[in-house]
Amino acid sequence: MANGPFVGAIGLCFCIIITWLPITWQEHPSFVRPVHAAISFHPVGLLVYQGQINADSWSNQASSNDSLQAAVDEYKSRYHRLPPPNFDKWFEYAKDRNCTTINDYDQIYEDLLPFWGVKPSLIRKRSTIFHKNSGFISIQIDKEKVDIVHVSEEYTHLDSPIINMINSFATWLPQMQIVLNPSPSPQIALPSSSLASLEATGRRSEHIEESETIITTWATLSKWGPLTAVESGRPVSPISRHVSRWDAYMAPSCSWSSPARSHPHTSRALCTSCFAPYSVGQFMRNISLSLDPCLQPDLRTVSSFLSSPATVPNTGYPADALIPIFSSRKIEGYNDILFPLPGTYVPSTPASDPNLSLSVPSQKPFVELRDVLYWRGEAPSSGLGAHDWQGVSEQRLVTLAHQAPDDEKIPILLPFDSTGKKYEYGYVRLAAISDQIEVDAGFTGVPEKNCHREGECRAQREHFGTNGTLGNSDEARYSSRYILATDVSEPKEFLKSVVSRSVAVRSGIFKSWYEKRLTPWIHYIPLDMRWQGLHSTMAYFMGLSGTVKGEQVSMDARVKEAQWIADQGKARAESVIREADAEVYLFRLLLEWGRIVDDYRDEVGFVLKE
Repeated sequence: MANGPFVGAIGLCFCIIITWLPITWQEHPSFVRPVHAAISFHPVGLLVYQGQINADSWSNQASSNDSLQAAVDEYKSRYHRLPPPNFDKWFEYAKDRNCTTINDYDQIYEDLLPFWGVKPSLIRKRSTIFHKNSGFISIQIDKEKVDIVHVSEEYTHLDSPIINMINSFATWLPQMQIVLNPSPSPQIALPSSSLASLEATGRRSEHIEESETIITTWATLSKWGPLTAVESGRPVSPISRHVSRWDAYMAPSCSWSSPARSHPHTSRALCTSCFAPYSVGQFMRNISLSLDPCLQPDLRTVSSFLSSPATVPNTGYPADALIPIFSSRKIEGYNDILFPLPGTYVPSTPASDPNLSLSVPSQKPFVELRDVLYWRGEAPSSGLGAHDWQGVSEQRLVTLAHQAPDDEKIPILLPFDSTGKKYEYGYVRLAAISDQIEVDAGFTGVPEKNCHREGECRAQREHFGTNGTLGNSDEARYSSRYILATDVSEPKEFLKSVVSRSVAVRSGIFKSWYEKRLTPWIHYIPLDMRWQGLHSTMAYFMGLSGTVKGEQVSMDARVKEAQWIADQGKARAESVIREADAEVYLFRLLLEWGRIVDDYRDEVGFVLKE
């Protein structure tokens, strides 16, 4: 376990501390009222300690194999199949690039499992027919040659990095065509019943028997049809412009027993039961659960992506068809296949294209950075109701930072005894602490048109005023000690802040291919999308003093702890999210994909010769 400023008394007492916090919550129109006894440790300290254990555990299980035999055995144990053909070439490739992640490719398994329930010939067909002007990219691999065919020219800057990456291992791949979605929005979400059936079929096909019938080379050759970009596909049921992505796709992808289906949440009131499963008080405890919208029915109005109007994926197929679309990020419940696009890994050499670069301006030493939480972004599309924009996460954030009423009070966890070691929640006026917990958040622009209700654009411009048209620059961003990324941020912005000297702070439900390689509270600070824990979390690191409930309270800033998280995040990204790691991930992904689209996929596999 990595030693750091958090380790010490927390570790000695961790096992005897009560199981998180005995807190109950009561609804209030503008804030939450916590009712509980005082606690002896700040939850963040415990969460960091547990995070260290989780990070070390992931590293150990992900990289424990030094031999091909051990890697094969681990593969069969995890995924209940023989590895795909040329697995030995992949293993050598990974070792040559000093990749330490040999075992853990669970994300690939999860992404591809439903496709084991679709006939290979149908998958191949769906990979070769799609609409003109869809924005998708077709990547064709044949006999060591990699070609990219654009139906739209918007993303041509991705061509060279993608071709160069695949060329480094194309000789070991079968012929294939894949459809890549370069936009930040996922495309495919199946109803839960359809997905469950496909996954069940996929699991039934799992087997690890080695026999003389196993085919150790690619069996299906030259059975791909020509790429066909059609003007229009077969008729697809239209979706009303008054139906949100949540109602059209997200909720149907959840099981009937999930809160998303069984307990709909339609108001803008804080839904405490929505964040309780993954939180300890105001603080995020289980990131995996926090990424699952099916547990959080209020994301119907909180998430800008899910609350926006639904559109039919421009694939030429019905919305409930499992189309093989590779995307750079997605939400739990969507069935896109995660792909390490340029900009989602640390390049081996600085990218010349600013659209792909993760380079940051020269930064001051950490202690000299501005002690603020910084966020900028375009105001996202709001929900379908006349006032739904007021409940969207990013709009809430900017309102908290600048437009909150003078008498707005929030609960915050502070030490109330003379020793400073017993913590309780107390109400404080937001305006009274804004100079100590500074949140520099604002929009670079609010909608001028295309709002879903007449007057909505005007209402937002009037509400946010100058905070709706703030400037944004890398110099301002990276002169800040804490940098926040949300779901409307560019996909590269979070990783860019991780590799900087600043502390990366993250809030949202999107995930990328490297999701499991970063651990919250160790490599970045997590914040809930509803912001109920924003000030308590930042007070832990920034410090706070003042009078609360008639008592003087003071909590020292934890600058060393914050810098430790910044250093840990940068080191982790530069060791397991390198360009070389993305290449190894993509090689493994395309080997697995090559088998799935093979007509003899149940007989195709890698067998280690003795």
